[in-house]
Order: sequence, then structure tokens, then C-alpha cells
Amino acid sequence: MTELDVLDDQQVASPSKIEADLGVGGRSLIIASGIAIPSWGIDDPKQHREQCVVHLRIPADRIEHVTTHVGLASIGNDDTGFGIAVDKADVSINPTTGELDLTTELSLAGDSVMWRFSYQVVATVVRTVNEITGTIGWPKDRLDPGSTSPSAVAPHFLIQLNDRVMTKIEGEPGTFGGETETLTPIGVGEITAVKYGSKNIQATYRINNPPKGRELRVTVTPIGFPIGAGETVGAGAVPAGTDVFTLTIDQPSRSNVDFKVAFSRVR
Repeated sequence: MTELDVLDDQQVASPSKIEADLGVGGRSLIIASGIAIPSWGIDDPKQHREQCVVHLRIPADRIEHVTTHVGLASIGNDDTGFGIAVDKADVSINPTTGELDLTTELSLAGDSVMWRFSYQVVATVVRTVNEITGTIGWPKDRLDPGSTSPSAVAPHFLIQLNDRVMTKIEGEPGTFGGETETLTPIGVGEITAVKYGSKNIQATYRINNPPKGRELRVTVTPIGFPIGAGETVGAGAVPAGTDVFTLTIDQPSRSNVDFKVAFSRVR
């Protein structure tokens, strides 16, 4: 089986997507197209078949209607009897990621190559509202926005949802290795409410439609907090480690991903 991903331009060329909210029951109209690049070849007069899956990276909880068109875009043959075809094409929801997959069955015979095939998917899908929610707390005497309006607090925080990849590092002989963390931003959060306490302020945030089946990490960066000489400011998860998780089809949302702004002095 060959797997191709629209996020990799060496695997899928010119991917495009149009979405329209139909305004009823979480339904959306999706039109997706591109040129898949399986680059699959054989040299055998017998017929060979190969399944090719294109990960479209379009979230969906249910498919109501779908129409799929697939066509040959680039093929090759070295002057032999040949057969080159796409015999089957289906669209389904990946049980791990909750995203649309286009599954095709390719067919070759002779000294032949299927370099590329084009596709277009038109679908009506239903999506439930999935989200990540939590709070951000900080001392009122450090920053007082003077309002409980989310718009007054929003400029002071960059809330990001990141893909998280851990890479092992081999240590030198006689030493221990380690791991490095790579974060790739894939979404942002919004402040939805602000609550004042006697000494602290707490903001509630939300990140809509997070992906499933991938390790994620939420990060919060304070912006514009007054700090003294030799002082730094940051925001950490409370309890530590709750900002890293993987969502699933069965658990598509996450709550209580809370943060606290802390100040420290550089020595």
C-alpha cells in the first residue's frame, strides 16, 4: 500500500480545498482536488494492483454524501503491451485521525509507470464541535487590563496549538543521550471570558477543532507584562505536563488545560 499526504508537495501536487458551511446541523460542503504522485512502476506482462491512500487532512465526523472523480495525469510505457488504470476510488474517515482519506486501487501491466493521477472529491460532511479549553491565571498587581472584556486581555497572550515531535539524541561514548522537542504551530486560541479575584485575574481560552491522532502541545506566551530589571515572565501548565496530549475519535476534546503566569529573576 502506498500512502500519500497533501501536506507533502512531493507526494501531492497542487492540493486545493473549498469549504462552505451549510448552516444546518454542523454540515459543510467540501470540494478538494489535487494531483497525487504515486510514482509506481512495474515490468511484467501480468496485471498488478496497488492500493494508494491519499490523506486529505480534512476533519469530519460523518460523511453524508460524496462524489469522487479520478483521472490519469501522467503515465509511461516502454513500447510494450500495457494496461494502466485507476479501478476504484472511495472516500472514508480515517479511524485514527478523524480526517478524510481517498483510497484508490491502481492497476498496471507491462513495462509501465503511473507517475501521477488527478482527483476531485465533493462531499457533504458533518462535524461536531471539538475544542480544547482551559484557564490562564496571573497576579492582578502585575497586569490589570481594567476590564473583563476578552478583547482587553487577548493582546497580552499568544495561545498556540502545536504538533509535538520528540527526537532522540545519541550521547557521546560514556554519556547519556537525550531528546529534543520540536513544536510546529497548527492553530491559535482565543480568550472567551475574564474573571477578577481579589488578588488574581483568570482568563478562559478556547481552541476550536483540534486534530486527532497526533501528539499536541498547548503553549501560552505572555505579551506586554511589565517586568523589572533582570526579570523574566512565562506561563507554565498547572499541573505540569497537562499541556501535552493526543486526542482521539472517542475523546475529541480536552478541558482543564490550565496555565499560570510566573515571574523569575535571572541570576
